[in-house]
Amino acid sequence: MSSPAKSSWRRHVAAFVLAIVAGALTIAPALVARVRIGDAYRGIPFLYQNDEETYLARMRELSEGRLSVASPFFYEYKNASSLAWPVGEAPYALLHFLTRLPLETVLVLTKALFPAALFLLVYAFVWRLTGGEEKDRRWPALAAASVVTLAYDPIISLSGLELSVWSRPVNPIVGALALFVVLILLERLLTTKRALLALPIGVVVGLMVWYPFSWMIAAASIGSVWLVALITRNREAFRASSYALAAAVLGSLPYAIYVLTQTGAAEPGSSSAARFGVFFTHAPIVNKMLLVGTLFFLAGSWWMARRTSWKTLVAETWWLLCASMLLSGWLAFNHQVITGRNLWHHHFVQYTKPFVVIALAVFVWRAWPARLMGWAKVACAFVLAGSIVNGVLWAFSIDTTLDRFRFDQRYADPLGWLNENAEAPCVALVVERDEGLTERIPAYTPCDVYTTSWVFSGVPEKRIKHNFFVRMRTLGLLPEHTRSWMEAHSYEVRSLFFRDWNDLFAKGTGDAWFMDTTETLSREYAEFYEREFYDELNRYRLDYVILEGETPFYVIEAMRLGESIQAGSFRIYRFRP
Repeated sequence: MSSPAKSSWRRHVAAFVLAIVAGALTIAPALVARVRIGDAYRGIPFLYQNDEETYLARMRELSEGRLSVASPFFYEYKNASSLAWPVGEAPYALLHFLTRLPLETVLVLTKALFPAALFLLVYAFVWRLTGGEEKDRRWPALAAASVVTLAYDPIISLSGLELSVWSRPVNPIVGALALFVVLILLERLLTTKRALLALPIGVVVGLMVWYPFSWMIAAASIGSVWLVALITRNREAFRASSYALAAAVLGSLPYAIYVLTQTGAAEPGSSSAARFGVFFTHAPIVNKMLLVGTLFFLAGSWWMARRTSWKTLVAETWWLLCASMLLSGWLAFNHQVITGRNLWHHHFVQYTKPFVVIALAVFVWRAWPARLMGWAKVACAFVLAGSIVNGVLWAFSIDTTLDRFRFDQRYADPLGWLNENAEAPCVALVVERDEGLTERIPAYTPCDVYTTSWVFSGVPEKRIKHNFFVRMRTLGLLPEHTRSWMEAHSYEVRSLFFRDWNDLFAKGTGDAWFMDTTETLSREYAEFYEREFYDELNRYRLDYVILEGETPFYVIEAMRLGESIQAGSFRIYRFRP
């Protein structure tokens, strides 16, 4: 390695060290929990972020060659159309293929690998924007990267499990990695004016369409650079961003056309669009952190312009990108004012928070008086230390979940039995109060499941109702008790039959939609109850029935189950069609 190259690497040793620290702290809860339960650990990893087993099931589908991943849970809908292409799961499946490690092991390892990579990307981006002496600008870059990766959500108390948002697989971490690759390429394009850099931007943005939130933020960032350059009459930046914008549009076009045919052209009330998370509204949205950051940036820009001039300030690439990041947040939150369609805007916060942190870090460093630079470094050191402490607290927060983690190890028995004895394709019906085993079967075994609450897309309403009635029947629920049971389990009803996400996340049981829905379901369940349960189960493929705890004898008899196989606390029956 040449001497300049060695020198360049040495300048950034601190970044690599802190990236390793960030990765280690992010994965720490999963590793510490495993050590804490000792011999009770039986192979069920510490996965307690939302939908981790769902993503693991999608990774398994992809690794088994079903590239569309249309139905990771149900046997019958493998060839259905899918809005959620598995681009985000592809890196995990690729690592599984290259390392030959189990998918669940790959998933846990990426809890360190991907946040560490995110730290380096944020560091590189901020380092390029801050300017000044190389040895000095490492400070704001390290501080911003540490806040984004380790202090995204500051921990106030340890009253419950606190995990890094970046330890959740696929979303939002893969989208964040792609987003900062786009931003770094965009900065290089604006700085060097090399039009060919637009090509990789188009490719990456085109691959991001699988997750609309990161894709919309990336597209809005490029569009904001173009718009700000147009307003400020920055011809060179306008030309460069035009290349990037054109490449992003071309890269996104194939999937965008597909999605529009499925949801975008839908009228208000369309189930395919609304159940996917689309709201039909023109109401504006104000995010408090974005608002405060924008006001601070505008006030600071006015102050800096008084020292130089607006023309000089807005011509700076760093200012253009910071202004565009903030503007992209406003566009993402408020595009529905024009389009009339809003896709669950709460997820944009995953990216607008880092944008505000980065924009303010760069701006403050640029505006800080040179004679007081030592104090700026002290402030950065405090931010670094605070972020690391916040990351350390993640590992301590697992105490509230250890009993559950220890208890969940019992799932190793039925999962192990299915892996050893079941041959794909196979379908299992689990009779349980929650879905602890149901959600793990597609993630850890070759089998699909007969029922699940994951019905956001691709599952016909007829099947959803059938599964719901099967669940109530296996619980021994009599028709006269149906209404009261559904009121006591209102979220289960909402999560299966919602029209849109307002229905899904509404509270209580008094709204007209919930009352009408439960009345209809009560009537139809009474009709279902009168039919032969065994014949109803035979409507769809079923190979195994798995029971835990006490199940009414008449339910077992109605399913015509024979001898059972004991797998820990579970009883496994072969279903005979």
